[in-house]
Amino acid sequence: MTPQWWIDRGAVNCLRWKYRLVNILRLNKYDSTMVDRQRGAVNCLRWKYRLVNILRLNKYDSTMVDRQRSR
Repeated sequence: MTPQWWIDRGAVNCLRWKYRLVNILRLNKYDSTMVDRQRGAVNCLRWKYRLVNILRLNKYDSTMVDRQRSR
């Protein structure tokens, strides 16, 4: 299982890149290189899907526990 601090760090990085990309689109004046922007966007998407899978897994696990309790 993924440690909570690791999930939190990824979520923070994802949000940071979200706002960075918004600023890039609005101002077009960000100091980073294009490679860094692309890498950040890919990491953001990767974390988005990882967090979605973790949430789905938690939901699945909780329903399994509920089913076992009802027996």
